[in-house]
Amino acid sequence: KYYLPTGKADRNIDFRRVKNLLVYFKGHAKSLSTKYDTSTLSTWKPGDILCFERPDHIAIVSAKVADDGTPIIIHNSGPRAREANDLWVWVYRCTGHFRYSF
Repeated sequence: KYYLPTGKADRNIDFRRVKNLLVYFKGHAKSLSTKYDTSTLSTWKPGDILCFERPDHIAIVSAKVADDGTPIIIHNSGPRAREANDLWVWVYRCTGHFRYSF
């Protein structure tokens, strides 16, 4: 569970829903490669949605990039949501990389 500054659990953050969201994204968004290395940096764009397993987790690619070109991700990595250079921590467990076009 993730907690608010008041010490109460934040009901809006529930990673149990990631499996359901993964199914939704597969049916309604463009699926992209989960391969990530220096040759695929250009395929990871701001706004892309990333799903991970073990533990179930979800993130959005930020418009910011690290000094080495790694996309920054926005995710809740307890105790609060943050924008961080954490893609390398999670990418080997990436189960989905999606993009919506409006």
